[in-house]
Amino acid sequence: MIIGFLFMSVLIFGLIVFTVWQNISLSGQIKSLKNQIAQNENSGAEKTEGSDDQESKTSDDPKKSDDVATIPDPEKPRSKEFGYIKRFGKTNVYNNMVIDYAQFLTGAKANAAAVKDGVIAAGEHVDNDYYISNKNTRLRTHDIDPDAPVHMKTYSSSGDIKPTTITMKQFMKIWDSINPHDKVLANDIGYWVVLEDEVVKSVTEQYVP
Repeated sequence: MIIGFLFMSVLIFGLIVFTVWQNISLSGQIKSLKNQIAQNENSGAEKTEGSDDQESKTSDDPKKSDDVATIPDPEKPRSKEFGYIKRFGKTNVYNNMVIDYAQFLTGAKANAAAVKDGVIAAGEHVDNDYYISNKNTRLRTHDIDPDAPVHMKTYSSSGDIKPTTITMKQFMKIWDSINPHDKVLANDIGYWVVLEDEVVKSVTEQYVP
C-alpha cells in the first residue's frame, strides 16, 4: 500500500512537471510567434516606406522618360552683314544675290580704320562720323527667301527721309531699272543683309548723308 502511494505520488508529480513544461514551452512558442509577427509588420512598413521613397525618387528623377523635356532644335544661325549688291542670279528668276561685303564703321573705329587705310592723317576725323572700308573684293552669293522684305530709305515730297518697306520682287524690278543689262550703277548704295543659314531673310538700305 505504501508502494502504491509512492507510485501515485510520483505519477502526480510527473504530471505536474509535464504540465508546467508544456505551459513554459507554449508560452515560449507564443512569444516567438509574437516576435515573428512584429518583425513581419516592421518589415512590411519598411518596404512600404521604401516603396514610397522609390516612387518619390522615380517621380523626381529627371531621367524618367515622361519627365524629360523635348530638346528643341537649335536656332538657326543668323548674321547681319553690310555690303554692296552686285547682281541677282538668273538661274531661276533672281533666286540668288551676289554681294560684296564691306565694313561700315562709325565713331572711333571709323577714324582708326581711315587712318590705317591712309584716307586721313592721325588725329583727323572722318566726315559725317562714318567710314566704309572695303579691302576684300571677294564676292559672295546667297540664295534669297522670296518673302524677304526690303527696307528702303526714300525721300518724301518735303525732302524728309521716309522708311519704306517693299517686296523682294519690287526691289529687283527697281534694280533692273537702275542697272539695265546687268550694268552695276548703284555701287554707292550699301545694304545690310540679314542671313539665316546663308539665305537672305531681309535687306535694309543704309542711309548716309
